[in-house]
Amino acid sequence: MREIKFRAWDKRHKIMSFVTQIHFDQKSRQVATEQISWLNMDTLMQFTGLLDKNGKEIYEGDVVKMYLLDSSPIPLELKVPVFFYEGVFSVATLNNDPLSLRDAITLSNKAKQGAEVIGNIYENKDLLKG
Repeated sequence: MREIKFRAWDKRHKIMSFVTQIHFDQKSRQVATEQISWLNMDTLMQFTGLLDKNGKEIYEGDVVKMYLLDSSPIPLELKVPVFFYEGVFSVATLNNDPLSLRDAITLSNKAKQGAEVIGNIYENKDLLKG
């Protein structure tokens, strides 16, 4: 069974923190993090249960560099965000169809490259610019 973990993006302080507690009630949603005792939850991201080629944990919102084999002998490099879609952690393919993250990592491994977390969509927005 995979470990259930979260991290949160704090827009106000512009920091990413690992969540230690979550509090929901009818009026608010708050998280306690390693760095801030309680803050209103801006964005909560779940650990996918998967690791990149360097052993780094992959979370929703991460940008992953991966490689796919197509008709060319040279693997195609993609930089794609991780998101949760219809019950599965996914990445977008070239035609923007979702592909399960687990399948994407398998395909990247077949290209002899592996998948690597290179940032996230909050702190590194420039990674996804063409």
